[in-house]
Amino acid sequence: MGRPGLDPGTRELIEYPYIIVYEVHEARGEIVVLAVVHGAQDQKPKEE
Repeated sequence: MGRPGLDPGTRELIEYPYIIVYEVHEARGEIVVLAVVHGAQDQKPKEE
């Protein structure tokens, strides 16, 4: 479920207005939520 994420190995689930970024660890039977961001925010921090 969810689409491939911006970072390799991550997935994203849209639950309007939020984007839930997660990893699936099938061997451990886990889903790890990495971030929940508002859809209007940038997902990647700006590099200086």
